Amino acid sequence: MYRYELYGSVDDVPEAFWEMADSGFGSLYRSKPWLRDSQHKLGNRSLYVGVYSDCIPAALFPIVLFSEPCDYPRWDPARILAKAGKTWTAPVAMCASLFGNGRPFRVGVGCAKPAWVDVIQGLVRRLRVEFGCTALLFPRCPANEELFPTSLAICRVESSPMGIVDLAQHGTWENYCASLKRSVRQSFRREERSAQAHGVSVIRAAVGDLDLTWLGQLGANVFQKYGVDFSAERLTMFLAYMAREFPDKTSVIAAVRSGSILSFTLNVVHGNTLYPKMFGRDYMEDKYGTYFLVAYHEPIKLGFEAGLRIIEYGAEAERTKERRGVSMLPLCDYILDLQQV
Repeated sequence: MYRYELYGSVDDVPEAFWEMADSGFGSLYRSKPWLRDSQHKLGNRSLYVGVYSDCIPAALFPIVLFSEPCDYPRWDPARILAKAGKTWTAPVAMCASLFGNGRPFRVGVGCAKPAWVDVIQGLVRRLRVEFGCTALLFPRCPANEELFPTSLAICRVESSPMGIVDLAQHGTWENYCASLKRSVRQSFRREERSAQAHGVSVIRAAVGDLDLTWLGQLGANVFQKYGVDFSAERLTMFLAYMAREFPDKTSVIAAVRSGSILSFTLNVVHGNTLYPKMFGRDYMEDKYGTYFLVAYHEPIKLGFEAGLRIIEYGAEAERTKERRGVSMLPLCDYILDLQQV
């Protein structure tokens, strides 16, 4: 019923898959430029499994093969398997992109919906027979993900939830503010007044116009605050890549005082969604609460101004996000033990 083709590089995947790709939840992480940068940072080998139904593209799985654990905690297969009480045995396959989620493409938008049980079972056979994989992971997918019916006997482990702001539900910045608790609205006004009183201005700038080395250091500061040792050099390289590959879709919102950036967010627009993809802060110098301006006030205003529908925030800081009107979407890591399938 289904035919599988394996491609060794993102650039080998036929253009028909990209032209028909879905634009739903997390579609940025299934875009060609994102995957080109993402996949070589994860695991030991990347491959793309194209699924055809009657010669028509039906689905695409961006797969990474791991022969050893990796140093990106949320995408480390050893950690994911350990949470499920399973032992790491290489090689392990993961459908994923860095900082994104493990949903495969449903590319056949104009054709019948794929029978996901059959599609995934066929994928499992290829990975087990041709590559000797012991497990297949789909990290950070919605908890009610329809792609993984119970008939697959798939193991599901809770992951950190993702923040979502439904801009379409509110319609305007004013309506969004009105939906918040009075104490939160007061916090918004207090933070804005504090910034003005201390000579802090908020700017929007192209990524390439700023000092990327400094932004990388500020980004590393935030990772460290949440217990992740992430090098500033890696983040600087990521910023440079985004500036080069997404020049018209990326921007930086930064809080500046006396010519120095105190905090910033990197924002990416893809489809009808805004993705704040990196947060940075100078914890020594930022004594004015500017982080909340660049992380919440201004990205949400930007989303309304651009007529976007959704803002997809990442994980962490759940209580802070919820207090500021961000809904938390439950996510799970899905695990198929290929030795038992």
